[in-house]
Amino acid sequence: MEQKPKTPLAPISQGAADTSLVLTSMSHALRTPLSGVLGMANLLAETDLTPQQQRYLSALRQSGDQLQGLITEMIDLAKLNAGILNLNREPLVLGALLQSVCEQLRPKALTRGLNIHWTEQGLDAGHPPKIMADHHRLGQILTLLVKRALTTLKSGSLMLSVEPMAGASPRAHQIGLRFCVRPTLASLEAADGQILSDEDRLAIAKIQTLAHLHGGRVGLREGHCRLADLWFEAQFETDRAAASPEPDERLSATPAHRRGARILVVEDNAIAALLARALLTQEGCRVDCVSNADEVLSKTLADTYDLIFMDMGLPSMDGPSLTAALRARGITTPILALTAHQDEDSRAACLNAGMDDFLSKPLERIALRRALWHWLQRDTGVKPHWTLGPGQANLNP
Repeated sequence: MEQKPKTPLAPISQGAADTSLVLTSMSHALRTPLSGVLGMANLLAETDLTPQQQRYLSALRQSGDQLQGLITEMIDLAKLNAGILNLNREPLVLGALLQSVCEQLRPKALTRGLNIHWTEQGLDAGHPPKIMADHHRLGQILTLLVKRALTTLKSGSLMLSVEPMAGASPRAHQIGLRFCVRPTLASLEAADGQILSDEDRLAIAKIQTLAHLHGGRVGLREGHCRLADLWFEAQFETDRAAASPEPDERLSATPAHRRGARILVVEDNAIAALLARALLTQEGCRVDCVSNADEVLSKTLADTYDLIFMDMGLPSMDGPSLTAALRARGITTPILALTAHQDEDSRAACLNAGMDDFLSKPLERIALRRALWHWLQRDTGVKPHWTLGPGQANLNP
């Protein structure tokens, strides 16, 4: 079903602001205990387990991941429909995005005997390989399209591609792109009589709303198997100056510059604090954990820390307010937000309060290592881009 672009979203009203506050509180209440479950499950996976325990743990993690995905979909869709979610446009490499989407979904596809490939051959040398886009939101659209296509297949593989948008009027520093999900010749036999589940309908509603947010349109055929009709197209600004990310090999070991680093973790949730302490200790750091504003103020005035990890949802004084209080007292230690939220409003609140970086919960080892590599390097004097998560953390200075 094809949708035409709608008019731009209206400015946020007081009612929308109240809705945003309610959704943020709901999201935090749901994600905090779930982050503790997934984080501890990740730690448990690194211990010695019997084969039976490993199977139980695998089922636990799969269920937790599915629940986390459903919470994200529901909260995002509510925010999108309320008009309170904006795009965070940054330089994005098209090929890297397509590859990331395919690699994320390929393991599950392979369990069903399916495969996923990607190509950007539709873009000739005259089209820039980088655009200005919201990596997370654009990735969500492509992920949802591929997932939808996979549910219709019995065998074979899919091709995720990007090409110039047909009939788009050329504009300076802009490019019209169409992202398509197509079957290969080996996968034309599709599941018959498929009925859309509630999860399918939720995904389709989110795809359509995200397409509207991008000022683009999406082609979907509900209940049909013509996979060539799965596409998304929109206009994007181009970027020719974005730097390439530095290699990740540096993150594989514990370098000397973070051995023995003093870290203060500000976290009122005991399980989240335990997870942070365990991961940081394994990276060679010395860790103190506190749970309220008074302890933070006394600790930072009495001791010197290399980094502070700050929970956003503290009870008496939230993370941004506490950060502002520390900055007002002359504390210049880098402060990294710890939060279950990954939206632009939360990120802006961190930055405006004087925080330096942003890590999502549950805290994961790769994202943590990226952050430690940046903020414990004393010889560069350069701040990195935001570190949003294991698949999004950016090493560009």
